[in-house]
Amino acid sequence: MANEAAAAVEVQAQPTRALVELDAHSLYLSTSGGGWEEVCLEGARVSSRDASCSSRFVRHVVVRTALRRVDLITPPERGSIAPRAARLPGVPRWSIIIEPAVWETVSGWVRSGGGLSGRTILELARLACVSTSQFAVAIGECIAHVAAEMTWERLGPMRGGGAFLQMLKPLEDAARESPRAGEALVAAQSRGAVLEPYAFL
Repeated sequence: MANEAAAAVEVQAQPTRALVELDAHSLYLSTSGGGWEEVCLEGARVSSRDASCSSRFVRHVVVRTALRRVDLITPPERGSIAPRAARLPGVPRWSIIIEPAVWETVSGWVRSGGGLSGRTILELARLACVSTSQFAVAIGECIAHVAAEMTWERLGPMRGGGAFLQMLKPLEDAARESPRAGEALVAAQSRGAVLEPYAFL
């Protein structure tokens, strides 16, 4: 109950910034000592809302596990100052600030319960950007299967190899900005060489 009460009022202490990574079952948070703290997501309860931090509008997602609570917010300095922000609930002092694009991906992942199936190549590419190295490889292999299936469905047995590579474009674009997406791209191309060998002749 104390945690719930703290989340309902604005706290003056400044939330801290951290890096986050995802794998299939865990969220990883960078620590001040340069290491990583693992938060297991199995059985986690997740809620998301608009909130206020330093009188500015932020997006706020809360992940509650049996062992701890994690509050992730978007950067307050980029939020608008408006009368609406003053009426929103505040965030707790232990909140962690992450980039808006990362917040969107992490929030979407934890709120959906995870899982790679049923996601578009663009969604998977964005997920690869915030994944662990090992998970990035798994995502890349999944993207290869999705790209192959899309190629087969659209073009049939007379398809050309170039169509498969075109399907990978969202991942290629992400790889220009993210080393982890680059790892996923290598994995996708490696798997694609088996699924669509004509694409790599």
